[in-house]
Amino acid sequence: MTSAPPHDGETTLDLSGRGLSEVPADVWERTALRRLFLGHNRLAALPGEIGRLGRLEGLYVHDNELVSLPAELGALTALRVLDLSHNAPLRTLPEEIGALGRLEFLYTADQSLEHLPRSLGTLGSLRYLNAGQNRLASVPDEIGSLALLQELRLQGNRIRALPPSLTHLAGLRELHLDHNELEDVPEDLGALAELRTLSLRGNRLTRLPDSVGALGRLHSLDLRANRIATLPPGVARLPALERLDLRWNGWEEVPASLDPLVERGCRIYV
Repeated sequence: MTSAPPHDGETTLDLSGRGLSEVPADVWERTALRRLFLGHNRLAALPGEIGRLGRLEGLYVHDNELVSLPAELGALTALRVLDLSHNAPLRTLPEEIGALGRLEFLYTADQSLEHLPRSLGTLGSLRYLNAGQNRLASVPDEIGSLALLQELRLQGNRIRALPPSLTHLAGLRELHLDHNELEDVPEDLGALAELRTLSLRGNRLTRLPDSVGALGRLHSLDLRANRIATLPPGVARLPALERLDLRWNGWEEVPASLDPLVERGCRIYV
């Protein structure tokens, strides 16, 4: 087994792309580490010893073969960035992840997650969550407690319904729900007053709620590949909209009701 470089007092250790199937044991003695890069290896698991790295602010274990994560991950209470993406065998996240109260960025895309832990709702500092390309059929109601969340990516899952609490995310700027199985979205969608990007491409939507017209800062609305035949009147009054994509919904031309958008230069694709 490859050993880690000698302890040199540095706060960053990069072991990316070394072909490692295990983390060198002496890494866990480096308790001053702030950033640990383990991406692009062959790791199937992280040992419980990772909990010793209590000063760690960034942990990058993307592009491995992780099957599970230890409960001791919750001991990394200084963590601000956690990148678990591209670990296809990974099916669950430990509930202990909710103890990471300083976490701001959580990357957990391109895995086999079947659910998100309800404890995610306690991540009060989280600003970015990417759980795209998984096997999620639902989203926990607790997600509405993420008061600082600015970008939520849930594309490429099997989500059929969204929790009403989603509209409590008052600071959300980007919401990506492409390629799911949604037949509807929350009626009070307009409560997401800071939203700039809303992507609903590739779902089963037949309508949008009237409240979408209240999204006064929305720049981009992607409705491609749904079953939407009509739009609520408020869409034509969206003051900041720059791009509206209606392709593959059966539209043959831009409806006259959208003339106000056309006149002020909004790009509309049918």
